[in-house]
Amino acid sequence: MEVININMQTTVKLGRCGNSACARLNNSLLAIIGANINNYVDVFANEKNHSITIKKHNEGPKTLAELLDGWQGDFETTSVMDDGNLGAEIG
Repeated sequence: MEVININMQTTVKLGRCGNSACARLNNSLLAIIGANINNYVDVFANEKNHSITIKKHNEGPKTLAELLDGWQGDFETTSVMDDGNLGAEIG
């Protein structure tokens, strides 16, 4: 098992990737943030202190069912169309 230095700092050279700049990140850096090749990352730029922060993208739930999956709270479900007036205004 590889030991990962949590406070790792490394220097990378910027390269060209089409009309954009790119930086190659080694596997140890990716392991620290829990990312792999082809994962999305979020990049935050701080103009005040001239820094960039890279974090693994945290995908939220894609559906309401995923959002509520495992939730044990209490709630009631009702349909606003229970009376058969499909298309009637709600009010």
